[in-house]
Amino acid sequence: MDHRLDAEQVHYEWNNALPPRLEVEPGATVVFDTRDAADRYYRPSSTHADVLARGPFRGHPLTGPVRVRGARPGDVLVVEILEVKPAEFGWTAIRPGRGLLPESDFSKPFLQIWDLSDGTHARAGGRIAVPIAPFPGVMGTALDVAGGHSTMPPRKNGGNMDIKQLTAGSTLYLPVWVDGALFSVGDTHAIQGDGEVCVTAVEMSGRVTAELQTAVAGLSGEIADAVRAEVSQLDLDARLDKLASSLLAQMRTDLDRTAAELRADFSTRNVEMTNLLRAEIVAGDQAATEAAVSRSSKQIVDMQDRLGTVVDPAIFRVIR
Repeated sequence: MDHRLDAEQVHYEWNNALPPRLEVEPGATVVFDTRDAADRYYRPSSTHADVLARGPFRGHPLTGPVRVRGARPGDVLVVEILEVKPAEFGWTAIRPGRGLLPESDFSKPFLQIWDLSDGTHARAGGRIAVPIAPFPGVMGTALDVAGGHSTMPPRKNGGNMDIKQLTAGSTLYLPVWVDGALFSVGDTHAIQGDGEVCVTAVEMSGRVTAELQTAVAGLSGEIADAVRAEVSQLDLDARLDKLASSLLAQMRTDLDRTAAELRADFSTRNVEMTNLLRAEIVAGDQAATEAAVSRSSKQIVDMQDRLGTVVDPAIFRVIR
């Protein structure tokens, strides 16, 4: 029998004193309804002005906790992601001065509302269409430290990992730090590039179906104090070789500066090619761009990294 948790009751911090909303046996399947990162603030009718009016971030709204009977500290919680179903719409927001975007180029807030209703693409009217690959950005167990802890950083319990490859068919292995594990999930995304360059991906509410199993550390390779995952589509090297994509690469020791320059060059070239707004290009860029850092033996000596970014140009429609 499947269990279900709605998103009417959520929590905004990691806190092992939170009572479980549900208790299940190992191997149970749970359907989690989740809220988006903005806690249902945005609507399909929202405008650019709503970005700055949103107010302070409270924490990611998380659905849970779920107590898994018999889970003990030192065990591993095995989370098999069976399905991630998108909502009808999603959003991407640009706030001046946030992320890798230079404030001089993006001095005004921008909000992109995406139509997700067909379940296959994030669509911005007839201008941009990005194939979706929905995943939960935050998944974790309760910490073994008393009190409330921010959901913002990734932690030893998992947390805000934003691993875009954790789509349906993937398995996440989380350390158990307290009795029952106390698992929670939230911050679902329709699609995300490698790094949220404007701090948001295609954010959405969603429905996550997962099987929760426990394993004893040391058996079948499980490690009690490390987060690890088996993903269904992780092969960056192959994807960087796509001949139909636009590849930009530079050699730099300053990866932050390099990433910013690559994104600036990419948006400038695509504005010229498509006649889209630069902010629209960035919204599509952050949803679809993949990046990889590689270091050869010579580069280790020189402390130089190679940063490559790749995006399928087919997501942008040329507007004449």
